[in-house]
Amino acid sequence: VELIAGDASALIPAFGVYFNFKTNFEDNDLSDRGWAQNDIRTSASASPMQNGLWAAGAGLNVELGVIDESAPEIELDLSDFFDDLEEGSPAEEEPEAEAKSVSLKGGKLKSRRLSSNENDKASDKNPGNIDKGPSGERIITYISPNNDGVKDSVEIPVRITDTRYIKGFSFIIEDQDGNEIKKIENKEKRPENAGFANFFKRLFYVEKGVDIPETIRWDGIGDDGEVAEDGFYRFYMQAWDDNGNISETEKYGLVIDNTAPAADLIDVEAEEKIFSPNNDGSKDELSIEQSGSSEDDWKAVIKSADGTVYKNYSWQKTVPESFIWDGKDDKKLLVPDGVYFYYIESTDRAGNSYEAEMANIIINTQTTPIALTVDASYFAPGIESSVDTVNFIPDVPVKTGIASWSMKVVDAGGKTVKMYNEGSIPESFEYKGTKGTGFIDEGRYKGVLSIKYVNGNNPVVESPAIEADKTAPEASAKVSLRVFSPNGDGKKDLISIYQETSLEDVWYAEITDEAGKVIRSYKWVKNAEASFNWEGYTESGELASDGSYSYRLYTADRAGNKGSSQQISFALDTEETPVILTAHPESFSPNGDKVKDVLNLTPVLNVTDGIQSYKLVIADTQGNIIKVIESEGRIKSKFVWDGFADSGRKAEDGVYRAALEVVYEKGNISNAVTRDFNLDTVFPKIEIDADLNLFSPDDDGLKDSVVISQRTSSENLITGIIKDSRGNIVREYNWEGQAEAIVWDGTDSNGNTVEDGRYSYFISTEDQAGNLTEKNIDVIEIDNRQTNVFVTAGGKGFTPDADGDNDKMEFSTMATLKDGVESWEFSIMQNGMSRIKTFSGDVLPEMIIWDGRSDSGRVLEGDFKAEYKVKYFKGNEPVSLTKEFTIDISAPSASVTAVPAPFSPDNDGVDDELKISINVNDASRISDWSLEIVDREGNAFTSFGGKGEPADTIYWDGLGKSGELVIAAEDYPYRLSVTDEFGNTANEYGIIPVDVLVVKEGEQLKIRIANITFAPDSAELRKDDPEIKAKNEYVLGRLSEILEKYDSYNILIEGHAVSVYWSDAARAEKEEQEELLPLSKARAETVKNYLQQLGVLGRRMSTEGIGGKKPIVPHSDLDNRWKNRRVEFILLK
Repeated sequence: VELIAGDASALIPAFGVYFNFKTNFEDNDLSDRGWAQNDIRTSASASPMQNGLWAAGAGLNVELGVIDESAPEIELDLSDFFDDLEEGSPAEEEPEAEAKSVSLKGGKLKSRRLSSNENDKASDKNPGNIDKGPSGERIITYISPNNDGVKDSVEIPVRITDTRYIKGFSFIIEDQDGNEIKKIENKEKRPENAGFANFFKRLFYVEKGVDIPETIRWDGIGDDGEVAEDGFYRFYMQAWDDNGNISETEKYGLVIDNTAPAADLIDVEAEEKIFSPNNDGSKDELSIEQSGSSEDDWKAVIKSADGTVYKNYSWQKTVPESFIWDGKDDKKLLVPDGVYFYYIESTDRAGNSYEAEMANIIINTQTTPIALTVDASYFAPGIESSVDTVNFIPDVPVKTGIASWSMKVVDAGGKTVKMYNEGSIPESFEYKGTKGTGFIDEGRYKGVLSIKYVNGNNPVVESPAIEADKTAPEASAKVSLRVFSPNGDGKKDLISIYQETSLEDVWYAEITDEAGKVIRSYKWVKNAEASFNWEGYTESGELASDGSYSYRLYTADRAGNKGSSQQISFALDTEETPVILTAHPESFSPNGDKVKDVLNLTPVLNVTDGIQSYKLVIADTQGNIIKVIESEGRIKSKFVWDGFADSGRKAEDGVYRAALEVVYEKGNISNAVTRDFNLDTVFPKIEIDADLNLFSPDDDGLKDSVVISQRTSSENLITGIIKDSRGNIVREYNWEGQAEAIVWDGTDSNGNTVEDGRYSYFISTEDQAGNLTEKNIDVIEIDNRQTNVFVTAGGKGFTPDADGDNDKMEFSTMATLKDGVESWEFSIMQNGMSRIKTFSGDVLPEMIIWDGRSDSGRVLEGDFKAEYKVKYFKGNEPVSLTKEFTIDISAPSASVTAVPAPFSPDNDGVDDELKISINVNDASRISDWSLEIVDREGNAFTSFGGKGEPADTIYWDGLGKSGELVIAAEDYPYRLSVTDEFGNTANEYGIIPVDVLVVKEGEQLKIRIANITFAPDSAELRKDDPEIKAKNEYVLGRLSEILEKYDSYNILIEGHAVSVYWSDAARAEKEEQEELLPLSKARAETVKNYLQQLGVLGRRMSTEGIGGKKPIVPHSDLDNRWKNRRVEFILLK
């Protein structure tokens, strides 16, 4: 335009120079920041101006970093929660993958993007011992947030990484219905630490992300400040970077369980707890009557006064059952006479514990246990048999003091058929089944061993039953054809064998060739199969050669009797068949386990020359062609099919048949078809479990057998065996079809009760395709005396403080021999040695009462035992000791340590959490405790408490029971109360100071203080009370320090007040306009002036009077409306 107008100055030339070069920094730090490959652009330009002036400019443009499209990687280390995590390797990232998942790597769970196939694999990696939530979530742990120090919280190690930096994260807990109950978020990055010394630091400053804690801890408390209810919860974690990329872990489950196990153990009178298990029919056993909650594991023990454990009981996933104690230990031996205690306890998955006790059980007897076993449960006496003798084997631990003995063999009616009673008891009794001059008839018999001791004991024991069996097994067989030709032409391709057998443990059969070589064998359980077909294939699956063959059934029963069928003969003839195609094995499983993975197709041709072409087709039962192999020229000697179809995919499980067509150059065509064969990749199904892992087959009606439940698919043969700890087989089972449940009574195959110890059960089956399934139960465990005096304590302890409650201890004493007593002595011992109190006499006492005072008259505290000793004229000095008991008359020693002081839970990452340590010491166990925290008016704010000793550390985030955060600059009083099991109580008092809090509300930072005290109805700070004056000075001084850290912010100071006339709207409005607004404004000005004196710049501060318009709580809440009278400081950019 200027040129058209005649102004040529627009044509004055200007020039510029631009350079663009790329970086290739080798510095590791630069590479870590993503600055290794970037653009740097420089420019310079100049242009003449009017009047000889020039304008010049230069510029530099540096682009640092790379485009970040990768989400943060979240690694939750859950390895400590799982017993058997599978090892994994990182999956390769695929950009097209959509799903976010979690994979297992080195015992850790890491969030990243996976391909769809990898997602499928990851979901399969599930250790079998990890519980599942309602929607399939892994339940990683159970917690009981009851402050007892056991599983009070869950702590999960966390690691979050990103190519740039993490902008934020959240750890979210949901209830079972998906409602969010707790969100743990990153600490805020506050600007008070930001700032640059100079331009170049600004230029090269790299913003950093939020701090990532090493662990995330949740103590079971929700955002509402209350402990979450018992139940199932889910948690997961999210993280996002500065470019908005978000990642999220999968959801995992945990369970909160604050409900402790509970049991009702019925104690009985002292007289009922004395029994003598000597099989005399009088007080031979003690009934333990109990019930309780159903738990994973209840454990109970019976132990002596010195703490030695003799008997163990357990109940898994059920209630504790009542039972009868027969006075025996885990080894089935009678325990020594003495005083015993029954303890039952349970700890659930969340760490809640319970225990109960039945004390002072007395056994007063002596027993002599004996046993009689057999080496065979069946025999065939008097005939030719491999088992014509049974040995009865006695077990007599005490062989001294025997007055007489006998071992007799009796029939089912109890009539004696053989008697032994001369000389000493032999190592075994060899019994050949004789009865007088002949032999016993078939039937059931048993041995009875009886021993009489000089002390009057007469133990009697029976052996397991034995069966006299002289009947040989019976079998017959016949065939459908004398000659058959398995050439696939549909005519006489198989031979049918029909058979009948007697019922036996097992039957065997063999097909042999003319030389007597076994080419096919069979086995059946109980009865042989009524009929079956043989298609001419050998054991290896190949077609047998033409010739003559024989078939025979045979077996031997448990008594050694042998039986068999007649031998039948038949012939196999395929000589005139031009082409035969065989398929073996009959079933195969192409699953890569190297067992029957392929099918062999073998052509047999009479004429192998002059072949023009051949075609092999594999089809299913519907005629669908699955695989075709065709070629010209000489045919292969064998075709191998790996189960893949021509489509490249594995063929489906099912029945198939192969057909071969051979075309000769002369024009003739020969065809052959195989028998049907099976493709089967499905493993047999076996599921087993035992109702008990520990039982005692002692005929006491309680846990006498273990039931092994079994759920299986139907198979030709399933085998189960029980082995002892040395690997010896003690019992074997076989099934055809489906396996049945086993009720094992602890006996071996001969009926003898096996010795105590650990046993294992194994079950296995293999189908015709070679799919083998094995399962096992690792551990099934099978598990007399005399004293003269007994003493029992009447409790765990007492408090001799003369308050009339539990001031004395009663001791019960008993002696089996009451005459011939020279003297007795009863002593109280402290620390097991020092005798502080002694009673004595010459007439046996039934009870001794002690008032807790020593011989010197002092009451000593601590742990004690009582010793009761009786001295007889004949020289016996039996001694009995009580279990330890306690004297405690002092209240517990308790103290509280809370750090940091003050603490500031404002989510800025500094002193946000209070660690409360409670130290308790006492001579006895702690019964319960509570820590109550109240506000300035004494209103309950929050509390902690529990049964037993408190946890070492309690963490408090400053939230009250209602979810309300503590008020800044307040002191919160607390009271700790601790009570021991004897009722002694200690109280400890203190305060928890709260710092000035800078809290983020929405996008604003705010300080709210209700602890600046003004004179009544005045804007003047109170000065009349030195303590209040000092508190004001401290709070405002601390406030000025914090505001100086936020020197880039302006400050709006708001004064707030309480409406007294809230119930009258008109009067409240008048109060608001005439009193509250002016007063709150004036008080805000007072605070501003004070802060200005402390160095806060006045131009940064402005004030506003809000009056009662923005209450924290309703003005009608008389207990808490003091919180409305406050000063707020809003930080403004």
